[in-house]
Amino acid sequence: MRSESVKLGLIGCGHVAVKWHLPTLESMSDVQVVALADIVGRHPQVVGIICGHVHWPISREWAGTQARIMPSVAVDVRHGVDESEARGRPVYMLHGVSRELGLISQARMAD
Repeated sequence: MRSESVKLGLIGCGHVAVKWHLPTLESMSDVQVVALADIVGRHPQVVGIICGHVHWPISREWAGTQARIMPSVAVDVRHGVDESEARGRPVYMLHGVSRELGLISQARMAD
């Protein structure tokens, strides 16, 4: 990304790409996390980074932007979790970006 770009950016990663300091949430090496943080830190138009493969929503500030982990339904589907068992749990998130507000995320529940 060029730093003079006026468009906002959102980075999506299939696996956890941010240090959360929780043993069950670390998937990238320290070298990879530092390299990604350096890239993100040099590009203020990056308003957020979203990651998957975890079964609950979590967020934090990271490298001058917002980071989010989204719930994953893949394991639930593979293990036969049906609608009645998932009812009331966050199963996916919707994301938007705004110059005024940055990254806006909303967890959606199973109905």
